[in-house]
Amino acid sequence: MTGRKRKNWAKYAGVLILIAVMAGGGFLVWKSFETREPEVSDEPVAAEPVEVKEDEKKEEVEDEVKSEESKVDTGKEEIKQFDGNDPNTGEKLTGVITYAGVNDGNLMVRVNIDQYLTEGTCKLELVRGESVVYDETVGVIDSAATATCKGFNVATTGLGSGKLNIRIVVTAGEKTGTIEGEVSL
Repeated sequence: MTGRKRKNWAKYAGVLILIAVMAGGGFLVWKSFETREPEVSDEPVAAEPVEVKEDEKKEEVEDEVKSEESKVDTGKEEIKQFDGNDPNTGEKLTGVITYAGVNDGNLMVRVNIDQYLTEGTCKLELVRGESVVYDETVGVIDSAATATCKGFNVATTGLGSGKLNIRIVVTAGEKTGTIEGEVSL
């Protein structure tokens, strides 16, 4: 009977180990899907001391007072979108190529314009060396604070391989600007 008891004991030990492994795996899966709230401390964070000269303190206080006075005078609080000059008041249109790459046999070019435009055109020129190998003109699409070109999808057949310079001329009313980049096919 000793041999039989050992076999039964081994079965029970194997089943217990299997149950423990499954329970541990289930616990790990449960913990991986559990969301945790970030810990927030009620204690104030000590700021590092900054050395400020007495004259600078007076200037800062005076600037704050003048700023508050100007808000009261106009009745409006000035809202700034960003630091720097407003791109809508510039003489030229500016922007950036946000994507230029090949997808499903098409060269896709996407452009973001820094200014808010409700109408205008974007002219794409693909240049190899000194010659224009492709050009196309599309309209602009306005968004919340900027604009985009409608997008360019150019079949790569006929463009050849190698590096192409991308030139996009954006025109809206009296303003114009050129956005440039490059892509390799």
